[in-house]
Amino acid sequence: MTDCKLPQPKTDLITPGGFNLYPQEIGAWELDPKILVLRNKANGYEVDLERINNRRELIDWIFHMSGKNALVYGGCQYLPDLINFLSNIYERSAAVREEWSGKEAAQDYIQKAFKAHLPG
Repeated sequence: MTDCKLPQPKTDLITPGGFNLYPQEIGAWELDPKILVLRNKANGYEVDLERINNRRELIDWIFHMSGKNALVYGGCQYLPDLINFLSNIYERSAAVREEWSGKEAAQDYIQKAFKAHLPG
């Protein structure tokens, strides 16, 4: 088993007005609104948000990422931030329904994320 050194939390999630509820980046993960993926900036790995349409698929992605080669994909170093991001996107969907549209949930989050970053 390899040692896992978890990254320190990023402080750029805190905005002057308080906590940013809809970040466009969490840790090494960034949201690509054009193709609806979360992309790991460190290794280029992508999580297709349109393919997460129920709780089982959500958990499958988490287990899939946790099983990745730590030397290549970072393994557990990136998993907490991925879980945090997925939670932000699908929290409301998963809380009230067994199944949902991953595309619609991602698009809703993107709309809020980019609106939250506009000045004014």
